[in-house]
Amino acid sequence: MKKLLYAAMCFVVSTAMAQSELTGFHYGAKAGIGESTFNSAGLADVNGRLLVMGGFSASYNFNAYFGLSAEFLGTSKASINRDKTFVPSPGGPIIGPGSGTDYYYTDRFRTIDIEIPILPRFTIGKNGFYFQAFAGPAINFNVFGVTSRTYEDANYNANNGYPEQPMTNLKTSSFSAVYGFGVLVLAPNNQLFSVDFRVSQGLTPFGTFNGQEAKHNYFAISVGYAL
Repeated sequence: MKKLLYAAMCFVVSTAMAQSELTGFHYGAKAGIGESTFNSAGLADVNGRLLVMGGFSASYNFNAYFGLSAEFLGTSKASINRDKTFVPSPGGPIIGPGSGTDYYYTDRFRTIDIEIPILPRFTIGKNGFYFQAFAGPAINFNVFGVTSRTYEDANYNANNGYPEQPMTNLKTSSFSAVYGFGVLVLAPNNQLFSVDFRVSQGLTPFGTFNGQEAKHNYFAISVGYAL
């Protein structure tokens, strides 16, 4: 009975300490890297490219277990697409139907967004070390985007490829779902350090490619610092 009472008291004390450590308002900075992909039926062979993010975060912990965070992140997302252009032979019917040359090319895309995730968080742990899980919606505001095209054939590329130019197929905003998990460390001076792994999946299109809707997807590892 005494052991059971002692265990219960230890649990209450550790919970109270966690509440005093985490409860309340915190604010800080966050940065991360990962890989993004532009998914669209209008793209033939899409591959992911480097994603970079950085910005500010604010959170309010209602108790030792539940909290709500909002982030204001500048996010650079990129992807590439490989496809080909078919050019019929000048002889046409004389040479034969379907005759011509395939010119293979690579399109490169990059967008700059302002991403604002609103994330309910569940936290468990004690003694300054905590595990977190989070999930919630995010709104993304497209700031600008650029695209370029490079053909493998240097001669054809000289007249048909193009360097970076503005993307004209972007919407003003889009929505996505963000979820993930991470760890939170409370330093002796009440500073909070975090590392998390997150996934973002597009819910609404950010633009179009060849008339087909396109959505952002990415995964990233981020680090944070808060007071």
